[in-house]
Amino acid sequence: MPVEKTIPPIGGIEEYIAIYDTIELNLIAKKFGVDEDTVENILLKLIQSGRIRGTLTSANGVKTFVHAKEPVKVSTDAVIISRKVEGKIKYFSVPTECPHCGQFLTAEDYTWADMMKVKCKYCGGVIEVETKEF
Repeated sequence: MPVEKTIPPIGGIEEYIAIYDTIELNLIAKKFGVDEDTVENILLKLIQSGRIRGTLTSANGVKTFVHAKEPVKVSTDAVIISRKVEGKIKYFSVPTECPHCGQFLTAEDYTWADMMKVKCKYCGGVIEVETKEF
């Protein structure tokens, strides 16, 4: 019999972390009964959607979410996507419209082609990304 994986509600995690300036992902994982990778993926989705502002860090094997002090500037002509590079979460800006096929794109519509390029899932066109600092 397959084991069902419980995914906590995104809004529940969003509300839970709202009172903290900094919180370790293992504490969030324990609170919601999931693993740290699940928490990290949910936090990345919340950051990408603009629902929360902050950064994920890792030091000595401890992953931490740190709320941003300044508002993040959100652009309607770009999507912010993230990936781990050399153990750190890096953020990249990609267009919301594929320059090759014109399809409207969200963060889920891209796959990584190499370190600085993504591929459109609709036409396979390769698009260069820009590094973003928050």
